[in-house]
Amino acid sequence: MIALNETITSSLVTSDSRAFFKEFWRFQRYYSDGYYLSADSLEGEDQVTIRTSSVLRPDLYIMNAQTGEVIDSLRGTRSNRNLSYILDVEEGIDYLILFTSNSSGSTGQYSLTVEN
Repeated sequence: MIALNETITSSLVTSDSRAFFKEFWRFQRYYSDGYYLSADSLEGEDQVTIRTSSVLRPDLYIMNAQTGEVIDSLRGTRSNRNLSYILDVEEGIDYLILFTSNSSGSTGQYSLTVEN
């Protein structure tokens, strides 16, 4: 879980959940961490900014936590490992922020911030 105006520092490690939806071949391994962002913590907000800073090239998925629908995704590059996304908040919607690597087998430290 992550709340508004909170920063979480963590690491992708090989014991994390795998993002199977990205694994097209048996040898691929994409690790992921998910963070729940509740509608209650966003009450009164029209927009929030989601930021990442990472030592690895990240993929970031913003999902509707109730339906599993992917609202949007961002992909880091070799030259840009820090992502920023402005989320238009819908009242009563809980979100799931999924942080994954965009290279099979990649692990490493990252930070995730949600701010108004």
